[in-house]
Amino acid sequence: MDDTTLIRILFRLFHLTLFTTTANIQSVKNIRKQSEQMENLLTVSKGNVVLDNDIANTLPLAIEQMLQLRLFKEKLNAKQFIILFDGFDEIAPTYKEFVMAYLGKLATFSGIKELYLSSRPYNFMDDLKKTFKN
Repeated sequence: MDDTTLIRILFRLFHLTLFTTTANIQSVKNIRKQSEQMENLLTVSKGNVVLDNDIANTLPLAIEQMLQLRLFKEKLNAKQFIILFDGFDEIAPTYKEFVMAYLGKLATFSGIKELYLSSRPYNFMDDLKKTFKN
């Protein structure tokens, strides 16, 4: 997985977390479409997140959406992004391998200041030690 894909997935999680908690099913579908459109404006170049303002200016994005994109980019580039993944034990077993690989890669991205995982006390320690060497 390249860094651009890594960051686009993170933006999607960030965006969906902000807006789907109080949404109904139809609006969740719209929020997902918006999120995909917005995440495609982000790339990673030389370790920095870049927002394609030229394309962004041609899209019908609300000021709040541009603010989200800019804040996301700025906090990552300033190495001030802190992530808390809650409910690690609730990951579906079929996604566990992908999630572990994703989190391992995310932990090494320079823009991430801290990465925290929370879980009930199940037997994840071996998997976590393999993924997070330090």
